[in-house]
Amino acid sequence: MIECDRLRSRALALAALPPGDPELDAANAHARTCPECAQAMREARRLLQLIDAELRPPSPPEAAVQRAEDAVLAELDREDRARPMSRWRTRLVLAASVLLAFATLSALSRQRAPDAESWIAAVAAALLAALLASLSSAGLPACLAANATSAALILVAGAGWGFFPLLGIKCVAIELFAATWPFAAAALSRGTVARPRAAGPAAALAAAGALAGQASLHLTCPAAHAFPHLLAFHLGGVMLASLAGALALRARAA
Repeated sequence: MIECDRLRSRALALAALPPGDPELDAANAHARTCPECAQAMREARRLLQLIDAELRPPSPPEAAVQRAEDAVLAELDREDRARPMSRWRTRLVLAASVLLAFATLSALSRQRAPDAESWIAAVAAALLAALLASLSSAGLPACLAANATSAALILVAGAGWGFFPLLGIKCVAIELFAATWPFAAAALSRGTVARPRAAGPAAALAAAGALAGQASLHLTCPAAHAFPHLLAFHLGGVMLASLAGALALRARAA
């Protein structure tokens, strides 16, 4: 049995209880038999309604809502217009990094092929590597195209025999080093170039960079006409770079 004095002193706290609360149900049952307690509960509920109305934030003016909506739509339109430009900027930076790798590695070597045919083949391979780097978002097709170009280059150059394993290790290292150039360009161009987020594009990007390294080796490698050497180390270096690019990305994601 609820005492009247206790109920009236706690009417506001009782009215704030959620529906179904045993203490609230007992207070309501007592109020039905006691007019003074019923009046106290009604006043407590009215006071809670006034407090709730004061605390509720006012609705924003319609003009302000419209201005905010217009600003959001304008920003979305700006992003849609900027997205194609960003894609072209990404492609140009990646292609330029591959060409820069080819030019740098070719220029640093003390030995370069003197014949025009070798230069034509090397420059063509480097240009194709730059194109494939710019299209690396295609993933596996771009990666396979880079490896196919590497194989075609050794078929063009391979006319002699010889393995030269110590020299081959150096050739593979050069190709792996060249494979890092487009990734470095992406890392240094934050906000302009998006780094690959899938194994396929990462493998394609690494393969394109390694192909540029092979193009420089076509001019600078002392065993550039030894078919077994080219098959094992020049083509093998591009294939290894492709695998390393894909696996490195997966390991980082894990």
